[in-house]
Amino acid sequence: MVELVDMMPTVIELAGLPPFDPSVKGEPALEGRSLVPLLRGGNSTGDAFSYSFSQYARRRCLSDLFVAKCADAEEQPATFIGYSVRSATHRYTRWVSVSEAGDPSWGSVIGEELYEETSNEGDEDDFDLSERENIVGEAGSAAVLRQLSAALASHHHQQR
Repeated sequence: MVELVDMMPTVIELAGLPPFDPSVKGEPALEGRSLVPLLRGGNSTGDAFSYSFSQYARRRCLSDLFVAKCADAEEQPATFIGYSVRSATHRYTRWVSVSEAGDPSWGSVIGEELYEETSNEGDEDDFDLSERENIVGEAGSAAVLRQLSAALASHHHQQR
């Protein structure tokens, strides 16, 4: 599992340049990982490329998450973000409240989604057919939920 943010560190390493160093000359810190070990066929990366991460912001009414304009004039839309982790077999998303500055409140979980990513032969026109059934809470999903939740927490340096 690779991400677009992995491209810059990869190009830098392939060009033979030193990696960015935020402590030198104010260079920005890069979030991605170099794909060079994968390109060279090495298996020494362990589970470094077992997951990919993404996030999606929403501003919705908590009384009805399908609308952005609240029916109750006194209710203000809330801002929250869905933080996702994708493995080869599943995608887990945790929706949490965020401050106006964008800082997540990991203890304020609005909802969770867990989807089994499967190949649906014959359904090529429906790219996300496997994401129609949220399996959070279903028998047999607890172990996968714990694993992906831990990966998400580790990636975002959450206090557990």
